[in-house]
Amino acid sequence: MQGTPLPHRLAAVWFADVVGYSARAAEAESGALQLVEILQALSRETVRRYEGRIAKFVGDAVLAEFPSTALAVQAAVALSRAYLEQSVATGHAHSLTVGVHVGDVAVGWDGDLYGDAVNAASRIQEAAEPGQVVASQDVWRQLRGPSGVLFRTLRRSVLERRRPHWSIRRHSRGQ
Repeated sequence: MQGTPLPHRLAAVWFADVVGYSARAAEAESGALQLVEILQALSRETVRRYEGRIAKFVGDAVLAEFPSTALAVQAAVALSRAYLEQSVATGHAHSLTVGVHVGDVAVGWDGDLYGDAVNAASRIQEAAEPGQVVASQDVWRQLRGPSGVLFRTLRRSVLERRRPHWSIRRHSRGQ
């Protein structure tokens, strides 16, 4: 119903995107479509394993939400590693870029997510290097300390009003 406010909730969200997809599509459409199939299959499996939900697939990208920041980060790292391993079967190793953020989201009638938290995750993902999982300052605040996640500070950026972001280097639980 138009004009009805959308329900809101706090969620950890991430965007994951295939690095080099457009170049691969120009080179070989079937190979590019295979990359999307791998992303979608691995995302469904990984997100479910970490108690999350896929909000949507957009071309060679995926938006997912999780009930906790720790689960979102664990899922992002697991997806990134598994994707690199499975993409080798296409004849080229491909990586993902992943941006993780936590904040208030609005939930559409179709399950899609909206709001600043979603936009922040998208901007963070765009700033990631191939194979990087990059987290916002809000994610870092929740997971610093004995979480088992190691963070490396990235240079300040124009993202999120010039706040620093962190690259997640390694997850000690083997996830």
